[in-house]
Amino acid sequence: MIAEDLAGFFLFAILLTVAVLVSVTETTIASSNAKEHHPTDIRAFKNCPNCTDQLPLSTLVCDACEYNFLSGSTGSRYKLLPPPDAGRLSA
Repeated sequence: MIAEDLAGFFLFAILLTVAVLVSVTETTIASSNAKEHHPTDIRAFKNCPNCTDQLPLSTLVCDACEYNFLSGSTGSRYKLLPPPDAGRLSA
């Protein structure tokens, strides 16, 4: 009689353990699937402040209006930076 009670108890414990493991596995799979379906929005473009054209992040000079992102000026396409101060060079 005690052996039958112990067998029933162990069977219940095993079934309970299996149920918990299945539940945890389904939750893990559901959360990993949710991450796959919601990609992060990574912006790889910037807007030109002069003409509001959308450009790749690596652009230094806007093709539409020739705005230079390094010097912050429009015009001279090949002049990347403003000239250094003359007083600073004469020291």
